[in-house]
Parts: sequence; C-alpha cells; structure tokens
Amino acid sequence: SSGINAEYGGINLWRTRYNLYSNQPDLIDLIEKFGATIEYLDLGWSNVFSRHVINWSSMFSRCPKLKVLTLTHLGLNSLTMEDFLALGRCCPDLEQLDILAMNGLKIEWIETLLERCPKMNFVDISYCNNFEKGDPRILELQRKYPFVKHVQSMV
Repeated sequence: SSGINAEYGGINLWRTRYNLYSNQPDLIDLIEKFGATIEYLDLGWSNVFSRHVINWSSMFSRCPKLKVLTLTHLGLNSLTMEDFLALGRCCPDLEQLDILAMNGLKIEWIETLLERCPKMNFVDISYCNNFEKGDPRILELQRKYPFVKHVQSMV
C-alpha cells in the first residue's frame, strides 16, 4: 500500500490517484519534509504529476541518501539529460532505477547516470519508446552493465 515510512526511509506513492481537491499528502511537501532521510521513492503508476510540473533536479538534490527510485509507467517525457546528471550528482548511492515505459529516454542519459552511480545494480528500461528489440545501443549497454534490464513490447 502507498504511504510514508520515514523511520524506514521511504515514500511509496505506487498507484496513488490524486484528486486535486483532496487533502492527500503532496509530493513536494513530502520531499521537503523527509527528503534528507529517504532511501526509496516509489512514484510508479501514480498520477502525482497531475498536480505539479516537477523540478526533478531540485527534488533529487533534496534526497542525498536515495538508493531506490521507481518511476514505472509514468510515460514521462519531462526528464532531461540535466535531470539524469543531477540524479547522479545528488544521489551517488543510487542502487536501483526503474523507469519502465519512459518516453523520450536516451541511452546517453543512462550511461551518464551509470558512470556516476557506482553502486547501481538494477536498471529497468523496458518498454521505453525509443528502443526496439535487438537495438545495438541497448546490447552494448547491457554488455557494459549486465544488470540493465530491457524487455520490448510485443506490439
């Protein structure tokens, strides 16, 4: 279930459906309050972005202990190279990144992040719209970093 467990160091908003008129916790407020201590942040399948345009670089800078980041199936196209640079710079202990089905992802962004996060042991870039099955760029990335997972849609 979704929620906050500051003692354990995490924010889990998996599948959270925000209503603009509700009093549900706001992501920006949660990061402001708990960012310095969180180790995992799960925003997978949520519509948390219906409330805000997220300044990712700023958010990552508030989460220096982040180890696990899940942005599964958000269809994001708002992340940029600068955001990946900030993630690597601000969260060097990052171990797991799940950006399954992210739109507009570029291999260079992933490589830049992997170079800055030596503890990384899992990256899921499956179903991202810029890559096809057997893409040589993915195969080269997986050769260098065997923990990179890529599954392509059958469609």
